[in-house]
Amino acid sequence: MVIISPHVKLKMEPAEMTERMLRAVSSPHADIVGHPTGRRLGSRPGATYDFEKVFRAAAAHGTAMEMDCDPARMDLSPELARLAADCGCMLSLDSDAHYIDQFAYVDQGAWMARQAGIGPDRLLNCLELPDLLAALR
Repeated sequence: MVIISPHVKLKMEPAEMTERMLRAVSSPHADIVGHPTGRRLGSRPGATYDFEKVFRAAAAHGTAMEMDCDPARMDLSPELARLAADCGCMLSLDSDAHYIDQFAYVDQGAWMARQAGIGPDRLLNCLELPDLLAALR
């Protein structure tokens, strides 16, 4: 499983960032885009790009979008997660844990998914193993 994440150059112009993200989601090596805007609540707003265009391309290439459950990120937001699901993307809940106690953030992710109206059929975390393996191919 390969997770790709924007970590640098988050202040690119939206058109340039859109092209960057389109290249990323269309990579045959990419399975999931981690924290797709790179935001950190209260300190960094994250990248801006044509989310719908990128989400549609991600869905077409089978690249899922992460819902990072860390309370400092909450990225994708429930609103953007709903848009991603509406565009056909699968989503992945991730605690972004750097310490064992941060695995508790997954409960936050379940809340975020419920807020976005996303059911288990759109969450990689809820798939049976054969279905998960098929989704990651």
